[in-house]
Amino acid sequence: EHAKWSPVGTTWYKMVPKIEFIGKDFLDGEDAEVFMKECNDFDLNHHCYRWFDKDGGKKGEKCVKVVNERGCDFCLERVRTLTGEPGWDEKVRVLKSKSHFIFTVETTGQLPPDILFKEAVKVLGMKCQSVLSTL
Repeated sequence: EHAKWSPVGTTWYKMVPKIEFIGKDFLDGEDAEVFMKECNDFDLNHHCYRWFDKDGGKKGEKCVKVVNERGCDFCLERVRTLTGEPGWDEKVRVLKSKSHFIFTVETTGQLPPDILFKEAVKVLGMKCQSVLSTL
């Protein structure tokens, strides 16, 4: 079958990113201030990272914790930039989950993406069965 008759525009996937602090589940002190200034200071309604009271709020100390491990694309790029600066690669890192994917299907309109995906999985299953039967 020729690709020009295929009812899909573009399909791609990426591994789900995960942002984590190294050694503990929070950043505190001056590192927390710098991190929030660099990575979370663009929108008050944004919630990938949040300030929390450290040790149950004793002494009024605050720390930063990751609220949304996946983060948004904007946060991920800001964290990647920050980890490229000296010393930050020992405090925060961006990982990729090898067992969780974001799969995107853009169609040209003939079929909705959910139906197209289900049909593609059926075709893939039939092709796998065909290969298995020849072994």
